[in-house]
Amino acid sequence: MADNKYKPGAYGLMWCAVHVFVYTCVVLVCVGSYDICFGVLVYLPHWLIDRYSLAYRWMGIISRAQLLNSKEPIKAAFGAIIYVVIDQALHAGCLYLLYLNY
Repeated sequence: MADNKYKPGAYGLMWCAVHVFVYTCVVLVCVGSYDICFGVLVYLPHWLIDRYSLAYRWMGIISRAQLLNSKEPIKAAFGAIIYVVIDQALHAGCLYLLYLNY
């Protein structure tokens, strides 16, 4: 799922949808909520963050996206760490906002 959710077209859309659906189901079970509105509010931001690779776009804004394509292993690894931290911060931030407002 992780490798395919960024691919273009229906194939990528399908894998992103499946990934986020599984994630949403896990969140709902963990918090003990089966409210459809809550599920949609978990699903949508996660789908947007993953499908449009918002972490990568943010890295471009802060001029760090080139690290991911570096031929130097240390720079590439550092870029991957930055990507993961940004991606998880976006996901956690959305969940936190949902927690505060739901």
